[in-house]
Amino acid sequence: MPTRLAALTVALSLTGFAQAQSLTFGQFEGSWNNTTFGSTGGASILFEDLGGGTVGLTVDLDGGVFGQGDPGPLSVTGSLAGDVFTLNPVVGDPVYGDISGTVDAGGTVMIDLINAAGGGFGLVELRGTAVGSSISLTYDIFLSAQDTSPFAVGVITATLIPSPSAVAVLGLGGLAVGRRRR
Repeated sequence: MPTRLAALTVALSLTGFAQAQSLTFGQFEGSWNNTTFGSTGGASILFEDLGGGTVGLTVDLDGGVFGQGDPGPLSVTGSLAGDVFTLNPVVGDPVYGDISGTVDAGGTVMIDLINAAGGGFGLVELRGTAVGSSISLTYDIFLSAQDTSPFAVGVITATLIPSPSAVAVLGLGGLAVGRRRR
């Protein structure tokens, strides 16, 4: 259901993690779980330094998003200023609607989606933390921005995938050989 939402949340959370941890860029892998309806899926987020204080996030989620089909990757940008990452506002995305949010240097994530799923959901709140190499978020989906009880809730978790080391491993006929560059 909120697969895309999960990935976006993870991606933005990574930004807070990166800022609090010397801007760790890279690939994050995880999953989402809609605890209301029992749906789950994978989440993949690429977090990139685009230079000049600009951060790029590409999010790709498995499964249906908001009960709809599996949309393609979502690419967004944001900026780092002092201790805060601020998402560059997204307006009118057909899946996520209007997106805004921040992640502080301590890794606290606060992201809101207005009119997600083509206006089917008035408000989606993403809250949680991105600390160290792990992300832990919850999301609440409201039918209307004025509702006090969510229509659906869920969790999102993701982990940084380590970069390959300087040692190249070559597979030769089933035999693995390590070779160090000089």
